[in-house]
Amino acid sequence: MNDKQRAKLAMFQTTLRVLKDHAADYAGNKALTAAVATFETEVNILDPEHQAQRPESGGLTLVKKKTRQRVAAAAHNIGAALFAFAADPAHEDLALQAAVDYSQRTLERKPDAELVRLGALIHAKGTEHAQALLDLDVAPADLIELRDALTQFKAEQAAPRAARAEGAADTKDLARTYREAQALLRDQIDRQLARYETRQPTLFAAFQSARKPNATAARSAKPA
Repeated sequence: MNDKQRAKLAMFQTTLRVLKDHAADYAGNKALTAAVATFETEVNILDPEHQAQRPESGGLTLVKKKTRQRVAAAAHNIGAALFAFAADPAHEDLALQAAVDYSQRTLERKPDAELVRLGALIHAKGTEHAQALLDLDVAPADLIELRDALTQFKAEQAAPRAARAEGAADTKDLARTYREAQALLRDQIDRQLARYETRQPTLFAAFQSARKPNATAARSAKPA
């Protein structure tokens, strides 16, 4: 772990403490509560002390990678058909086109929570337009495949999301975990907390303070 990562982890941990200390202020917000729980798991994966306490993952990282690919492939299959359906002048729907316009590669590279959200959205839209999709070579079995892949992926997240425990020592996997934690904080928690600026000003102020970058991280000296 380099100095920049240590500073970011310190910010993550401070932010998480604020969120947990004020959990009662947003207890009724299920989406935010779930996002904070996922964020806590990510932070624990990054924490060297938690890493040392974890049992071996038994190769779950590879299993999860395969399930991620399965979700992305199934979602792309249905999403591409939905895009074609929504682009047909007979029932043009620009919003639906935008919602499902993802390549398989793009889906595979999404953070866990975002992949689950997009997969669920595509499954819901596919179910809604299931009859029309029959003409676009999407059968009920394809919807079942996406549903089952999402269920498996979510189970692998909840079970040792320490599935990356063995990989936490690996530089690439560690960097990916930082990106996922940062994306979760930026794309979900930050946006949700903005709603509490006037509703829970103490929570919002503490959160904003915790989110400030740690300026004490060591920096490389500039050449003379």
